Amino acid sequence: GRGLRRVLLGISIAGNLALLAVFKYRSDAVLALGISFYTFQSLSYSIDVFRRRQTPCKDPVAFALFVAFFPQLIAGPIERAGRLMPQLAALDVPSRMDFSMGVRLILWGLWKKLCLSDRLRPGLMAQLYEPAGMDPLAMAMMAVGLNLVLYLDFSGYTDIARGSARLFGVKLSKNFARPYLATSVGDFTRRWHVTLIDWITDYVWAPLLKGRPKALRLAGVNVLVIMIFALWHDLRWGYAIASVFVGLAITREQLARVKRLKSGKGRAKPGKVRVFAAWLSTILIWGAFTTTLFMPALGGIRALVTEFFRFHPVGMDTLRTLSLALPLVAFGFAVHALGKFRDLEADWDQLPAFLRPLILVAAALLIARFQAAGTQDFVYFRF
Repeated sequence: GRGLRRVLLGISIAGNLALLAVFKYRSDAVLALGISFYTFQSLSYSIDVFRRRQTPCKDPVAFALFVAFFPQLIAGPIERAGRLMPQLAALDVPSRMDFSMGVRLILWGLWKKLCLSDRLRPGLMAQLYEPAGMDPLAMAMMAVGLNLVLYLDFSGYTDIARGSARLFGVKLSKNFARPYLATSVGDFTRRWHVTLIDWITDYVWAPLLKGRPKALRLAGVNVLVIMIFALWHDLRWGYAIASVFVGLAITREQLARVKRLKSGKGRAKPGKVRVFAAWLSTILIWGAFTTTLFMPALGGIRALVTEFFRFHPVGMDTLRTLSLALPLVAFGFAVHALGKFRDLEADWDQLPAFLRPLILVAAALLIARFQAAGTQDFVYFRF
C-alpha cells in the first residue's frame, strides 16, 4: 500500500540523513569513509524503488557492492542503481578495450592531480590566507585559479575512479561535461559534478517545482538547491551566503530566458561580445563561489571582500603574472574543448597498435618526472 510505502521511505530517508549529519557535523565523531556518496546512492535507491523505477534488490551482498563499490566510494561519481547494479551483476573478465581505457583515464587523472593541481595549489592558498595589498585583478585571478585547482583535483579523482572501475569492466558516469565552455551560471552548474546536480534535480528541484512556479518560488528553490550542494560539502556560513548569490544568478538567467522566448527573441544567436561577457562573468562568479570552499570562515571571507573593495592599483607583478598565465590558460582551454569537436576515442583507435603502449609508458614517465614535490590530499576528501 502507498501509505506504508511512504512511511518506509520516510524511515529510510531520515535514517540516512541522520547518519550523515552525525558523522559530518559532530566534531567528536570519527568521519566514516565516503559517507556522503554512499548516503546519496542509498537514498536514490530507496526513492527509485518507491517510485517503482527500480526493482528491489533482494541480495544483501549485491546491494552492499552497489553502495560501497570502491573506485567511486570516496568522491563519486554518484551512481544510480539502475545503471550500476546490472553492470556489477554481470561482471566478467574485462576486455582489452576496458583495460586500455582504464589505464588512459588513470594516467589522465594523475596528470591533472599531481602535475597541475598540486603545483598550482600552494601558491594560490598562500595568497588566499594573506590577501593584504592584493589588487582586484590579482584577487579575481586567484579566485579563478582556485576554481581551476578544484576542477583539476576533483575531475582528476573522477578520471582515476572511472579508470579503476573500467579495469573491472564497469563504466561509471562522467562527472564533468567541459564546464569551462559554459556561458551561464546555470549551465556551468549543470556541467560541474554532473551526478550530484542530476541527483538534486531529480529528487529535490523537480518535485518542488511542479507546475509553473512564480519568480519568488523559483528563486527560493534555486537557492535551496545550491545551498544543499554547498551544505553537502560542509556546514559553513560562507557556503550559505555564496549559495544565495549563485541561486539568484541562476534564477535571473531562467527568468530572462523565459522573457526572451515570450518576445520571440529566444532563438536569436547572441553576438560574440555578449557570449564572451557571459562566459567571463560565469567563470568569475563560480571562482568566487569556489573561494568560499577553500575559505569558508566568515572572518576570512570578510577580509577578502574588504581588500577587494579597497581597489589597490593594479601592480606590475599582477600584469606580469597575467601575461605568463594567459598562453598556458589558452592552451589548456583548447585541450578542454578538444573533445567537443573530435572523437578522441576514434583518434586513439586510429593510432598504430605498437605506438599506443609506448605513449602510455611515456605518459607515466612524464607524470613521475613532473609531479609536484610532496603529497597533497584530494580536496574533495574533506567533504
